[in-house]
Amino acid sequence: ISNIAVNDAQNIWANSRGTVYKWENNAWKAKGEKELHPRALSVATDNSAYAIKRAFIDKKRQSRILRFDGEQWQQIHAFKELIDRLVVINQNDIWITKDIKPAQPVPFHWDGKKWEQRGSAYLSSLDVGVDGTVMGIEVKISGDEFMESLLVQWDGKGWKELFAFKEHEGVVGLALFDKNNIWIEKFERKRGDTFLYKWDPKNKQWIKKGKMIGSDLVIGRDGFLWSTGGDEVYQWVEARNVRPSQTGKTNLPETINVRPSQPRKTNGGAQKTPPFIPSQTN
Repeated sequence: ISNIAVNDAQNIWANSRGTVYKWENNAWKAKGEKELHPRALSVATDNSAYAIKRAFIDKKRQSRILRFDGEQWQQIHAFKELIDRLVVINQNDIWITKDIKPAQPVPFHWDGKKWEQRGSAYLSSLDVGVDGTVMGIEVKISGDEFMESLLVQWDGKGWKELFAFKEHEGVVGLALFDKNNIWIEKFERKRGDTFLYKWDPKNKQWIKKGKMIGSDLVIGRDGFLWSTGGDEVYQWVEARNVRPSQTGKTNLPETINVRPSQPRKTNGGAQKTPPFIPSQTN
């Protein structure tokens, strides 16, 4: 599975080997053509699914935004540039990042009538909360050298810096529920691992929640956090009883493999079910 889009546990869409699947009636069912190979997926508030498809046209790589009409994927927008990120609120409220130059994605917004560029920040991640908050991860680059990652928020006129991460702490994922419920996946170069962090709005700091498993960090409109890895779907489950260790540090809960099904209980109240198995029927 290379990416997922989630509204809630009953509205999960996933891309596996080029085909898009939806979780229905305790099974994954293929939706539309077998070789769609979407770059990204998004689910609107009305549960309709959207995808980015890239293609070679006139020997140039271009992009399309598609919407699933219940039977097949229909094109609704076309671009001569590459699109990287896609967040759909509804058909008249869509956010994307588009390459204005190679590997320089900047945000654009569709208001139902036209596309407009929103600032000039290079965003590696982009998300929109249920309260309308728009945030992104801005990447600062000098020449070919990575300098730092910034958490930024769109204020209607420009991107406001909220937090700066150190050079060796590259942020590779962002999941936003609202202005106070923010999650990131951060690569720590010294350890060589990626960790999951949650923003603490009261104390204005990031709280490490555990080692990241998988990728494609997303948060549903019900507030639950999801990711993918290999042929599995993961859900973050907080441990109910977290006890201090002998060193005085908190024992961090681990992420456990979850697939919407009939879960069985495991340690800490987390749930675990079998890996992703695509259905053979459309």
